[in-house]
Amino acid sequence: MYQIIYQIKSLTFNQCFALLLLIVMSTQIVAIEGFTTSLLKVSVMVFCILFFFWKVPFFSKATWCSICYWLICLCIALLHEYVRFNTIAYLGLFLIAYIVYYHLIYLDTFSLRQFRKILSYIIYVYCIVLILQQISILIGVRNFSIINLVDYTGKAYYKWNRLPILSCEPSHSAKIIITIMFGYIRCLEVEEGTKISLKKLFNKQNKWITICFLWIIFMMGSGTGWIGFGILCLYFIHWRKILYAIPILIGIFFTLQYSGNEQFKRAIVTINATMTGNINIINKEDGSAGTRVIPLINTFTIDLTKTESWIGNGTISKKESQNSWLNLDRKVPVVDQYGLIGLIFSLILIYTCAIRKIWSIETVLFMVLSLASLGNEYHIWSQMYIFTAIRYFQMQKENGCLDNHSEL
Repeated sequence: MYQIIYQIKSLTFNQCFALLLLIVMSTQIVAIEGFTTSLLKVSVMVFCILFFFWKVPFFSKATWCSICYWLICLCIALLHEYVRFNTIAYLGLFLIAYIVYYHLIYLDTFSLRQFRKILSYIIYVYCIVLILQQISILIGVRNFSIINLVDYTGKAYYKWNRLPILSCEPSHSAKIIITIMFGYIRCLEVEEGTKISLKKLFNKQNKWITICFLWIIFMMGSGTGWIGFGILCLYFIHWRKILYAIPILIGIFFTLQYSGNEQFKRAIVTINATMTGNINIINKEDGSAGTRVIPLINTFTIDLTKTESWIGNGTISKKESQNSWLNLDRKVPVVDQYGLIGLIFSLILIYTCAIRKIWSIETVLFMVLSLASLGNEYHIWSQMYIFTAIRYFQMQKENGCLDNHSEL
């Protein structure tokens, strides 16, 4: 513990601020931030404006791509009769914060080993908080704000196996922790210079990280977590050895199927319904999961002859946005608001600054967990931050100038 405190005290200002941005985007402490727009996040992002003019001496790729994306969103929003300028401004804050984070990463603020340790610490903290929340529920304490347990519905929404951990809800925590674990694996891959095996994840160095991650996925009670876990498993499939993997995967599937895990069964039902391609069936089987699947299907089958397909519906009112999940015609958020033009410019930003390869697990995670949208939700930007750092370390490794010896 003393060593960790000493290491934290030894951090530079740039390291502290980059770490603050990552943590703020990877958590939502309800007692402090509430369930909606967080004053804490807004304050940190507003400070990023000052930081940008104070310590960013040049315009990076992230700056130019972010400016283009924001201006396109603004122009498209102005084409519609109703404009929510606060929505556009909020998106601008997320983008300026990303620009600052990108700049800090490319200043060699963290070594690869430091960043990997940061990701491991976040997983540890998530697991510890989850266990504390489980204990609280089991002893009858349903509201304990210190550990982010606030059962806001008044109808005992949270159970010992369905908990929010360090975000607003289980699905948000699932998206964040899946991305963080994938980022950790990518860090190991860059360090080793080769693809990481399951055996490597359970060695002396990594076993507790892996165990904590599995505990979170199995116990947090999120169908999104199970789907994300399935995507993460794709990393370990070697196509030459697929015949050996099939029996293992089938065994795991039936074990979980008969374990009585409600969220796993929901994930399977959602996948089966999705295979039909019928949005009414998907919505009927699981309306909650449908809010994540239906927009993707509608976007892939969008009518390119319609004007709204290209410029979206604009920044709709707060009341309309709250009820938009009931609309079975909804697309992914960025397309709903800013159309395919907005989507194209967001993808330029993503594949220029965060994800290196279009055909990659990063792309699948972004498509499924973030619905291919750069919007005003913190967990989306947590994913962007991690992908950006991994891209940077991969490039440094290829260029032969990776610093891998500094300790946090």
